[in-house]
Amino acid sequence: MVHWLPPWLASIALSCAVLLGSAPALAQNVSTSRSPVTIEFSGQVQPRLSYGWVENGNDRLGYGLRRARLATTATLNERAGVYLRFNAGAGNVAGVDAYAFYNSGAWRFRAGRFAGPQPRAFNLTSSQRLDAIDRAAISERWGQRTIGSDGRDFGVEAQWQRPQTTWALMVSAGDGSWDRARGLYRESISSGDVTRGGDQAGVAVTLATQHQSTRLDGLVYGAFAGVNTAESPTTDERTYSTYGAHLYYGPAPGSQPLRAKLDVIGLRFEEVGNVRESSLGMSLLGAARIHEAAEVYARYEHDDLTGTIDQTQFVTGGASLSLSRLRNAAAPYHHERVTLGYMLQLPEDSSEPRQQLLVVQLQYTF
Repeated sequence: MVHWLPPWLASIALSCAVLLGSAPALAQNVSTSRSPVTIEFSGQVQPRLSYGWVENGNDRLGYGLRRARLATTATLNERAGVYLRFNAGAGNVAGVDAYAFYNSGAWRFRAGRFAGPQPRAFNLTSSQRLDAIDRAAISERWGQRTIGSDGRDFGVEAQWQRPQTTWALMVSAGDGSWDRARGLYRESISSGDVTRGGDQAGVAVTLATQHQSTRLDGLVYGAFAGVNTAESPTTDERTYSTYGAHLYYGPAPGSQPLRAKLDVIGLRFEEVGNVRESSLGMSLLGAARIHEAAEVYARYEHDDLTGTIDQTQFVTGGASLSLSRLRNAAAPYHHERVTLGYMLQLPEDSSEPRQQLLVVQLQYTF
Protein backbone atom coordinates (compact mmCIF):
# COMPACT_ATOMS: atom_id res chain seq x y z
CA MET A 1 0.00 0.00 0.00
CA VAL A 2 1.34 3.46 -0.93
CA HIS A 3 1.00 6.16 1.73
CA TRP A 4 1.05 9.58 0.10
CA LEU A 5 2.89 12.42 1.83
CA PRO A 6 1.07 15.67 2.60
CA PRO A 7 1.63 18.20 -0.23
CA TRP A 8 3.80 20.50 1.88
CA LEU A 9 6.04 17.65 3.06
CA ALA A 10 6.33 16.20 -0.44
CA SER A 11 7.37 19.61 -1.76
CA ILE A 12 10.06 19.95 0.90
CA ALA A 13 11.37 16.44 0.19
CA LEU A 14 11.51 17.14 -3.55
CA SER A 15 13.31 20.44 -2.99
CA CYS A 16 15.91 18.76 -0.78
CA ALA A 17 16.54 16.14 -3.45
CA VAL A 18 16.98 18.79 -6.14
CA LEU A 19 19.34 20.88 -4.00
CA LEU A 20 21.50 17.94 -2.99
CA GLY A 21 21.64 16.60 -6.53
CA SER A 22 22.34 19.90 -8.25
CA ALA A 23 25.61 20.51 -10.02
CA PRO A 24 28.16 22.15 -7.75
CA ALA A 25 28.99 25.80 -8.16
CA LEU A 26 32.67 26.57 -8.54
CA ALA A 27 33.85 28.71 -5.63
CA GLN A 28 36.14 31.35 -7.08
CA ASN A 29 37.42 34.88 -6.71
CA VAL A 30 36.88 37.03 -9.78
CA SER A 31 38.99 40.15 -10.06
CA THR A 32 40.32 42.58 -12.64
CA SER A 33 42.97 45.19 -12.07
CA ARG A 34 44.50 48.27 -13.62
CA SER A 35 47.47 49.53 -11.68
CA PRO A 36 47.24 50.99 -9.14
CA VAL A 37 43.49 50.21 -8.88
CA THR A 38 42.19 46.71 -8.13
CA ILE A 39 38.52 45.77 -8.57
CA GLU A 40 37.08 42.63 -7.01
CA PHE A 41 33.60 41.12 -7.25
CA SER A 42 31.78 38.86 -4.81
CA GLY A 43 28.22 37.70 -4.36
CA GLN A 44 25.72 35.30 -2.89
CA VAL A 45 22.29 33.85 -3.57
CA GLN A 46 19.96 32.23 -1.02
CA PRO A 47 16.83 30.60 -2.48
CA ARG A 48 14.51 28.92 0.00
CA LEU A 49 11.37 26.87 0.41
CA SER A 50 9.17 27.80 3.38
CA TYR A 51 6.10 26.43 5.09
CA GLY A 52 4.55 28.60 7.78
CA TRP A 53 1.44 28.18 9.86
CA VAL A 54 -0.40 30.14 12.53
CA GLU A 55 -2.23 28.26 15.28
CA ASN A 56 -5.95 28.13 14.40
CA GLY A 57 -5.20 30.38 11.44
CA ASN A 58 -3.57 30.47 8.02
CA ASP A 59 -0.85 28.27 6.58
CA ARG A 60 1.34 29.01 3.57
CA LEU A 61 3.76 27.06 1.39
CA GLY A 62 5.99 28.76 -1.14
CA TYR A 63 9.38 29.45 -2.66
CA GLY A 64 11.32 32.64 -2.14
CA LEU A 65 14.65 34.38 -2.52
CA ARG A 66 16.09 35.65 0.77
CA ARG A 67 19.15 37.32 -0.71
CA ALA A 68 20.66 37.78 -4.18
CA ARG A 69 23.61 40.11 -3.77
CA LEU A 70 26.53 41.36 -5.79
CA ALA A 71 29.34 43.41 -4.25
CA THR A 72 32.23 45.38 -5.73
CA THR A 73 35.37 46.56 -3.96
CA ALA A 74 37.70 49.02 -5.70
CA THR A 75 41.02 49.54 -3.90
CA LEU A 76 43.72 52.13 -4.55
CA ASN A 77 47.26 51.32 -3.36
CA GLU A 78 45.86 48.77 -0.86
CA ARG A 79 44.72 51.59 1.45
CA ALA A 80 41.85 53.65 0.09
CA GLY A 81 38.82 52.51 -1.83
CA VAL A 82 35.08 52.11 -2.12
CA TYR A 83 32.70 49.24 -1.40
CA LEU A 84 29.30 48.87 -3.06
CA ARG A 85 26.78 46.06 -2.52
CA PHE A 86 23.39 45.59 -4.17
CA ASN A 87 20.52 43.20 -3.53
CA ALA A 88 17.94 41.88 -6.01
CA GLY A 89 16.22 39.52 -3.60
CA ALA A 90 13.04 41.59 -3.36
CA GLY A 91 12.42 41.77 -7.11
CA ASN A 92 14.15 45.10 -7.63
CA VAL A 93 17.79 46.12 -7.41
CA ALA A 94 18.43 48.15 -4.26
CA GLY A 95 21.54 49.44 -2.55
CA VAL A 96 22.65 47.74 0.66
CA ASP A 97 26.11 49.10 1.48
CA ALA A 98 27.90 52.08 -0.04
CA TYR A 99 30.97 53.55 1.62
CA ALA A 100 34.50 54.81 1.15
CA PHE A 101 37.31 53.42 3.29
CA TYR A 102 40.90 54.22 4.20
CA ASN A 103 43.27 51.88 6.04
CA SER A 104 46.47 52.97 7.76
CA GLY A 105 48.31 50.54 9.99
CA ALA A 106 46.03 49.54 12.87
CA TRP A 107 43.44 52.15 11.89
CA ARG A 108 40.51 51.75 9.52
CA PHE A 109 38.10 54.55 8.58
CA ARG A 110 34.76 54.34 6.78
CA ALA A 111 32.23 56.92 5.59
CA GLY A 112 28.90 56.20 3.93
CA ARG A 113 26.16 53.65 4.65
CA PHE A 114 27.16 50.43 6.39
CA ALA A 115 26.64 48.25 9.47
CA GLY A 116 28.60 49.88 12.27
CA PRO A 117 28.86 49.13 16.00
CA GLN A 118 25.71 47.26 17.09
CA PRO A 119 24.71 43.91 18.60
CA ARG A 120 27.17 41.24 17.44
CA ALA A 121 24.26 38.93 16.59
CA PHE A 122 22.84 41.45 14.11
CA ASN A 123 24.57 42.54 10.90
CA LEU A 124 28.07 42.11 12.29
CA THR A 125 27.32 38.41 11.77
CA SER A 126 27.64 37.90 8.02
CA SER A 127 24.55 36.63 6.20
CA GLN A 128 26.83 34.00 4.64
CA ARG A 129 27.78 32.60 8.06
CA LEU A 130 24.46 32.47 9.89
CA ASP A 131 24.10 29.69 12.46
CA ALA A 132 20.51 29.05 11.44
CA ILE A 133 18.18 30.26 8.71
CA ASP A 134 18.05 33.81 10.04
CA ARG A 135 19.88 35.89 12.62
CA ALA A 136 18.76 35.86 16.24
CA ALA A 137 15.22 37.24 16.46
CA ILE A 138 16.11 39.57 19.35
CA SER A 139 18.76 41.25 17.19
CA GLU A 140 16.39 41.68 14.25
CA ARG A 141 13.76 43.21 16.52
CA TRP A 142 16.42 45.53 17.95
CA GLY A 143 17.04 46.82 14.43
CA GLN A 144 13.33 47.31 13.75
CA ARG A 145 13.04 49.43 16.91
CA THR A 146 16.19 51.50 16.37
CA ILE A 147 18.14 52.33 13.19
CA GLY A 148 16.06 50.22 10.79
CA SER A 149 15.46 46.59 9.93
CA ASP A 150 18.54 46.16 7.72
CA GLY A 151 20.88 47.37 10.49
CA ARG A 152 22.73 49.97 8.46
CA ASP A 153 23.16 53.69 9.00
CA PHE A 154 24.72 56.73 7.33
CA GLY A 155 27.79 58.00 9.12
CA VAL A 156 31.52 57.85 9.77
CA GLU A 157 33.43 55.20 11.71
CA ALA A 158 36.92 54.75 13.09
CA GLN A 159 38.25 51.30 13.95
CA TRP A 160 41.42 50.43 15.84
CA GLN A 161 42.47 46.84 15.21
CA ARG A 162 45.09 44.86 17.09
CA PRO A 163 45.83 41.12 16.71
CA GLN A 164 43.27 40.11 19.37
CA THR A 165 41.26 43.28 20.04
CA THR A 166 39.14 45.65 17.97
CA TRP A 167 37.56 48.95 18.98
CA ALA A 168 35.05 50.82 16.81
CA LEU A 169 33.41 54.23 17.23
CA MET A 170 30.67 55.49 14.89
CA VAL A 171 28.85 58.83 14.64
CA SER A 172 25.80 58.43 12.43
CA ALA A 173 22.43 59.82 11.35
CA GLY A 174 20.56 57.47 13.68
CA ASP A 175 18.14 56.49 10.91
CA GLY A 176 19.38 54.23 8.13
CA SER A 177 16.48 54.90 5.76
CA TRP A 178 17.28 55.79 2.13
CA ASP A 179 14.44 58.35 2.33
CA ARG A 180 15.98 61.78 1.63
CA ALA A 181 13.73 63.38 4.23
CA ARG A 182 15.10 61.00 6.89
CA GLY A 183 18.46 59.22 6.98
CA LEU A 184 19.84 60.17 3.56
CA TYR A 185 20.64 63.91 3.73
CA ARG A 186 22.11 65.01 0.40
CA GLU A 187 20.34 68.26 -0.56
CA SER A 188 21.89 71.05 -2.62
CA ILE A 189 21.33 74.79 -2.32
CA SER A 190 19.43 74.77 -5.63
CA SER A 191 16.79 72.33 -4.36
CA GLY A 192 14.52 75.04 -2.93
CA ASP A 193 14.48 73.41 0.50
CA VAL A 194 17.87 72.53 1.96
CA THR A 195 16.26 70.51 4.79
CA ARG A 196 13.78 68.71 2.47
CA GLY A 197 11.09 69.27 5.07
CA GLY A 198 13.12 67.69 7.85
CA ASP A 199 13.49 69.33 11.26
CA GLN A 200 15.91 67.35 13.40
CA ALA A 201 19.56 67.72 14.39
CA GLY A 202 20.02 64.55 16.44
CA VAL A 203 22.78 62.00 15.89
CA ALA A 204 23.72 58.55 17.11
CA VAL A 205 27.03 57.69 18.77
CA THR A 206 27.95 54.02 19.30
CA LEU A 207 31.07 52.35 20.66
CA ALA A 208 31.90 48.63 20.43
CA THR A 209 34.78 46.32 21.24
CA GLN A 210 35.62 42.68 20.69
CA HIS A 211 38.44 40.53 22.02
CA GLN A 212 39.69 37.14 20.82
CA SER A 213 41.07 34.89 23.54
CA THR A 214 44.67 33.72 23.27
CA ARG A 215 44.10 30.98 25.87
CA LEU A 216 41.10 29.21 24.32
CA ASP A 217 40.93 28.90 20.56
CA GLY A 218 37.59 29.99 19.15
CA LEU A 219 36.54 32.10 22.15
CA VAL A 220 35.55 35.70 21.40
CA TYR A 221 33.69 38.21 23.55
CA GLY A 222 32.74 41.85 23.40
CA ALA A 223 30.25 44.61 24.16
CA PHE A 224 28.68 47.73 22.69
CA ALA A 225 26.85 50.84 23.95
CA GLY A 226 25.31 53.87 22.31
CA VAL A 227 22.83 56.73 22.37
CA ASN A 228 20.56 57.94 19.58
CA THR A 229 18.88 61.36 19.61
CA ALA A 230 17.63 61.33 15.99
CA GLU A 231 14.00 60.65 17.03
CA SER A 232 13.27 58.74 13.83
CA PRO A 233 9.94 57.06 12.91
CA THR A 234 11.42 53.65 13.76
CA THR A 235 11.73 54.76 17.40
CA ASP A 236 8.31 56.46 17.47
CA GLU A 237 10.27 59.74 17.53
CA ARG A 238 11.97 58.95 20.84
CA THR A 239 15.60 59.08 21.86
CA TYR A 240 17.10 55.94 23.34
CA SER A 241 20.19 54.36 24.82
CA THR A 242 21.29 50.83 24.05
CA TYR A 243 23.89 48.32 25.17
CA GLY A 244 24.77 44.65 24.86
CA ALA A 245 27.37 41.94 25.18
CA HIS A 246 28.26 38.64 23.52
CA LEU A 247 30.27 35.56 24.41
CA TYR A 248 30.97 33.15 21.54
CA TYR A 249 32.79 29.84 21.51
CA GLY A 250 33.07 29.11 17.79
CA PRO A 251 31.60 32.12 15.92
CA ALA A 252 31.17 30.45 12.51
CA PRO A 253 29.20 27.32 11.51
CA GLY A 254 31.38 24.27 10.95
CA SER A 255 34.39 25.90 12.62
CA GLN A 256 34.76 23.38 15.49
CA PRO A 257 33.13 20.25 16.98
CA LEU A 258 31.09 22.10 19.62
CA ARG A 259 29.95 25.72 19.52
CA ALA A 260 28.00 27.96 21.89
CA LYS A 261 26.81 31.58 21.74
CA LEU A 262 25.31 33.95 24.29
CA ASP A 263 23.93 37.36 23.32
CA VAL A 264 22.37 39.99 25.58
CA ILE A 265 20.82 43.16 24.10
CA GLY A 266 19.41 46.06 26.13
CA LEU A 267 17.32 49.02 24.99
CA ARG A 268 15.94 51.97 26.97
CA PHE A 269 13.72 54.68 25.47
CA GLU A 270 13.16 58.17 26.82
CA GLU A 271 10.12 58.71 29.04
CA VAL A 272 7.00 59.82 27.16
CA GLY A 273 3.74 60.49 29.00
CA ASN A 274 5.11 59.06 32.27
CA VAL A 275 5.91 55.83 30.43
CA ARG A 276 9.46 54.63 29.84
CA GLU A 277 9.89 51.48 27.77
CA SER A 278 12.94 49.30 28.13
CA SER A 279 13.89 45.76 27.17
CA LEU A 280 16.56 43.19 27.87
CA GLY A 281 16.73 40.37 25.33
CA MET A 282 18.72 37.15 25.61
CA SER A 283 19.72 34.52 23.04
CA LEU A 284 21.49 31.22 23.73
CA LEU A 285 22.66 28.91 20.92
CA GLY A 286 24.38 25.55 20.89
CA ALA A 287 25.69 23.60 17.88
CA ALA A 288 27.45 20.25 17.43
CA ARG A 289 29.33 18.80 14.48
CA ILE A 290 27.87 15.48 13.31
CA HIS A 291 30.08 15.18 10.24
CA GLU A 292 33.04 17.11 8.82
CA ALA A 293 30.51 18.81 6.54
CA ALA A 294 27.43 18.99 8.78
CA GLU A 295 26.23 20.23 12.15
CA VAL A 296 23.00 20.47 14.15
CA TYR A 297 21.97 23.55 16.15
CA ALA A 298 19.36 24.77 18.63
CA ARG A 299 18.62 28.28 19.90
CA TYR A 300 16.38 29.73 22.63
CA GLU A 301 15.53 33.44 22.82
CA HIS A 302 13.56 35.71 25.11
CA ASP A 303 12.78 39.07 23.54
CA ASP A 304 12.39 40.98 26.81
CA LEU A 305 13.28 39.60 30.21
CA THR A 306 12.06 42.83 31.88
CA GLY A 307 8.59 42.48 30.41
CA THR A 308 8.02 46.15 29.56
CA ILE A 309 7.93 45.85 25.75
CA ASP A 310 7.45 42.27 24.58
CA GLN A 311 7.66 38.92 26.38
CA THR A 312 7.79 36.84 23.19
CA GLN A 313 9.99 33.74 23.23
CA PHE A 314 11.55 32.01 20.23
CA VAL A 315 12.77 28.43 19.76
CA THR A 316 14.86 27.46 16.74
CA GLY A 317 16.39 24.15 15.70
CA GLY A 318 17.79 22.46 12.63
CA ALA A 319 20.86 21.33 10.75
CA SER A 320 23.18 22.50 7.99
CA LEU A 321 25.17 20.62 5.36
CA SER A 322 28.16 22.11 3.51
CA LEU A 323 28.21 20.83 -0.07
CA SER A 324 31.53 22.58 -0.68
CA ARG A 325 33.17 20.80 2.24
CA LEU A 326 31.71 17.46 1.19
CA ARG A 327 33.80 17.67 -1.97
CA ASN A 328 36.85 19.22 -0.35
CA ALA A 329 37.57 18.96 3.38
CA ALA A 330 39.63 22.17 3.23
CA ALA A 331 36.90 24.23 1.53
CA PRO A 332 35.08 27.00 3.46
CA TYR A 333 31.91 25.71 5.11
CA HIS A 334 29.74 28.58 3.87
CA HIS A 335 30.55 28.50 0.15
CA GLU A 336 27.80 26.02 -0.77
CA ARG A 337 25.43 25.10 1.99
CA VAL A 338 21.97 23.66 2.61
CA THR A 339 20.25 24.63 5.88
CA LEU A 340 17.10 23.20 7.42
CA GLY A 341 15.44 25.23 10.14
CA TYR A 342 12.33 25.00 12.32
CA MET A 343 11.24 28.14 14.20
CA LEU A 344 8.56 28.56 16.86
CA GLN A 345 7.26 31.88 18.20
CA LEU A 346 5.66 31.74 21.66
CA PRO A 347 3.81 34.93 22.63
CA GLU A 348 3.37 35.69 26.33
CA ASP A 349 -0.24 36.77 25.81
CA SER A 350 -2.38 33.63 25.68
CA SER A 351 -4.79 35.37 23.31
CA GLU A 352 -2.09 35.59 20.63
CA PRO A 353 -1.55 32.48 18.47
CA ARG A 354 1.65 30.49 18.21
CA GLN A 355 3.44 30.76 14.89
CA GLN A 356 5.69 28.15 13.31
CA LEU A 357 7.98 28.19 10.29
CA LEU A 358 9.84 25.39 8.50
CA VAL A 359 12.48 26.44 5.94
CA VAL A 360 14.97 24.75 3.62
CA GLN A 361 17.52 27.21 2.24
CA LEU A 362 20.32 26.80 -0.30
CA GLN A 363 23.32 29.14 -0.29
CA TYR A 364 25.86 29.71 -3.05
CA THR A 365 28.63 32.30 -2.66
CA PHE A 366 31.59 33.42 -4.69
